[in-house]
Amino acid sequence: MREQIKIAAAVVPFLAVAGVALSGCGQSKIAECNALVGVLNTGAQDIHARTNAITSKPEAIAEYKALAEAAEKVADSASRVDLRSPELKKLATDYQATMREFAKAAREIAAADAKDIPKMNAAANTIEKVGKDEEQLVADINKFCQAP
Repeated sequence: MREQIKIAAAVVPFLAVAGVALSGCGQSKIAECNALVGVLNTGAQDIHARTNAITSKPEAIAEYKALAEAAEKVADSASRVDLRSPELKKLATDYQATMREFAKAAREIAAADAKDIPKMNAAANTIEKVGKDEEQLVADINKFCQAP
């Protein structure tokens, strides 16, 4: 029996980060959080749209390349947000690394020979893991940004 590719199931939609509307917090923290959240939400929308395209056409190489580019773009955009808070800066750096790992895995799927099912599944497993990592980072960013 032929081994099945599980790529479409492994592509996890990325979560949007909650907006920040804090009272009693320093304006600097609010501004930093809002700037980072804005970048991440914009990137999440793009990644979600590209993920939907792949779900309907999991064998489409161009869609995986576009997904990788979208993940790189959000990582690059996040790196340009001016953050002074060490904790938020670390979370943003971790998020960037996660997006770059996601992009690498998407490129590996796009570059893999369709007959190399183990390689494609390994990349799909990475995407699934990165999706879980991203979900935790979003929760951590939200927790930091919503704390007084």
